[in-house]
Amino acid sequence: MRTSPRSRALLSAVVMVVLATQFSVAHSAERMSVVVRGAIVGIGLIEKMGQSFSKKPPHYKVIVSPAKGEAALQQFLSKEADISLLMRPLTPAEVNTARKNGIELKGTLIGYAAPIIVTHPRNPVKDLTMAQLRSIFTGAVTNWSQVNGPDENISVLCLSPKRTKPGKMFLKIVLHMKPFAGNARMLKYGYKLVKECASSKGLSIGFLPYSLWEVSKDREHVKVLALRKDESSPAVIPSQATFKDGSYPVALRLFLYWDGKTRHEGAKRFAEFCSAKGAIALSGAKE
Repeated sequence: MRTSPRSRALLSAVVMVVLATQFSVAHSAERMSVVVRGAIVGIGLIEKMGQSFSKKPPHYKVIVSPAKGEAALQQFLSKEADISLLMRPLTPAEVNTARKNGIELKGTLIGYAAPIIVTHPRNPVKDLTMAQLRSIFTGAVTNWSQVNGPDENISVLCLSPKRTKPGKMFLKIVLHMKPFAGNARMLKYGYKLVKECASSKGLSIGFLPYSLWEVSKDREHVKVLALRKDESSPAVIPSQATFKDGSYPVALRLFLYWDGKTRHEGAKRFAEFCSAKGAIALSGAKE
């Protein structure tokens, strides 16, 4: 069936309109998403900030996915990601690379990732060295008498590394990827771990991230253990002050980086949102 030149022209115009509309919709959807790549230990914090940010008009969607530090940075520098989350400041060479790529680098410290070690309140042990802590959670030490405590078995409570980000973080930065003790009880929620630690008949020990510890309703029913880098180091209680001065042995700093001259309004707003939230958290102020 032959068509007239007029019909073909009309059909071409319709096709062009449809394609333009599809491109516009796809481009709009892409711009309504903010892509963040970063260190797994800080993903939970950024996800929470993203959820809060997404509730505010115009409701940008924040897509957060874990990546090793170098990969997260490279994706940001190559503009595959809008924002990068790292556990360290950028080096002068990396800053120079960003500049060469046309990125007006902006960065801020938004918080800390640190595990809090809790035990049953009747436990007389007040502190542990990092070596003792690793030995307990890997099962090499099974009795409190081995770490200057009473002659009682140690009941180990863990946030599952397969089901929780804090569990993965602890496995990486404390145990150096050595497996948890075979008899360790794996839990999914921090509040359940605190409750079990407080109500257990034996002398249990567990960990949870500082962010969850701060809002725990049962925190007064457990005892927080101080940590020492080694036998000759002082015992340090976890707090914003000891995270900041670096005296707490397992506090990681979380830095956010973005392009200050980005045309992606959502990325710019989210970076500023996280920066403000981080300032509140670091100062200890209430929202």
